[in-house]
Amino acid sequence: MAGMPLAHAGAEALVSPRSGLMGLHRVADASGSAIEGRVSIRPVRSVERRGAANSEPYRATVGVFDAAGREVASVESDADGRFRLAVPPGTYIVRPQSPGMYPRAAEQKVLVRRNAVTQVEIVYDSGRR
Repeated sequence: MAGMPLAHAGAEALVSPRSGLMGLHRVADASGSAIEGRVSIRPVRSVERRGAANSEPYRATVGVFDAAGREVASVESDADGRFRLAVPPGTYIVRPQSPGMYPRAAEQKVLVRRNAVTQVEIVYDSGRR
């Protein structure tokens, strides 16, 4: 199944429900409940300078897993690092995907409440030292 564009503050993120899992239609029908966030990467320079940010938005794919460990959807952050994914209320693991050892980011356990948006901040370690 091809991904569906999902609007977010004037930008789009790519949402790809995983086929063969129960409740996929609920992902699309989860009006009001969502996981929303921003992805960044740091450090982007080997030398830190006072007053200069050493991080930047990062385009990444983020998998969303249910309590049983099944991937229920994935989303790609936009050029500003933002994403939004409508999901039913419940507990999820948000797992950033990595192409190799670096860049990498830690997974996070999130609780999505009914008619609420759960905010997630994902920070990738670039591996640059």
